[in-house]
Parts: sequence; C-alpha cells; structure tokens
Amino acid sequence: MKKIIGTLELFFCLLQWPVFIIKIGNGKTKIIKGNVKYGFMTACEEIIQRNGGDSGCIYAVRRPYDKPVLKVSHSVPADVLQQLRNVWAQYA
Repeated sequence: MKKIIGTLELFFCLLQWPVFIIKIGNGKTKIIKGNVKYGFMTACEEIIQRNGGDSGCIYAVRRPYDKPVLKVSHSVPADVLQQLRNVWAQYA
C-alpha cells in the first residue's frame, strides 16, 4: 500500500512541471528529476534522517516571472517542511 501511495505522490509531483524532484524513501533521498545543489541535497538528507521521514517527495515548481517555490508531498510533516524551507532559502 505504501508503494502505491508513493507512486501516486510522485505522479502528482510530475503533473506540476517541477524544476526538480527529490524522492524520500526509508530515510534516504534520491534525485528523480533535475539538478540540485550539493549543499541543499545534503541538508535535506540530514533533516529527513534526523526526523525519521520514511516516504514522500520534495520538489520545486517554477512560477511565471519568479523564483521556484519549494513544495512537499502531504506525507511530510509540517515541522520538517519548515526546516526544508529554511534550507531552501539559503540555496535558492
């Protein structure tokens, strides 16, 4: 069941034309699409491992005439989202 939900979340991410997608699985992160700065990727992995994230997606969506906006799937807790946004502000 978790695999089906993870696949649906990834599909939903792809529908929004993301700049990049990072998949979260078993406390690890993997780049699915796009390029991500090494420092941002390392910080994301540390946050996920520290907070015990086990599934979901982190992605950025480009808005017209503006910087990309960081988004996450619904399975990522709000406190983890805030930590990821803080790191995103440093590397965006």
